[in-house]
Amino acid sequence: SRHLVLERCRDEIGDWRFILHSPYGRRVHEPWALAIAGRIHALWGADASVVASDDGIVARIPDTDGKLPDAAIFLFEPEKLLQIVR
Repeated sequence: SRHLVLERCRDEIGDWRFILHSPYGRRVHEPWALAIAGRIHALWGADASVVASDDGIVARIPDTDGKLPDAAIFLFEPEKLLQIVR
């Protein structure tokens, strides 16, 4: 399947939790997770917990008073992603 599923919810302490379900495996998810962590830090100045596995990526973003996080934190142009993770 080429479909990805993204869930967004608040965890027990009020932080945002994003769960990306993806069939692409750890080799794809690990560099992608590094790029996501960098983007979260750039946007919110927060050190997010971003974990990659064979089944997807889980990101925890501390609660923020500013713009709510959305799916855009996961979206990268392929060329830009290569520059980020090299």
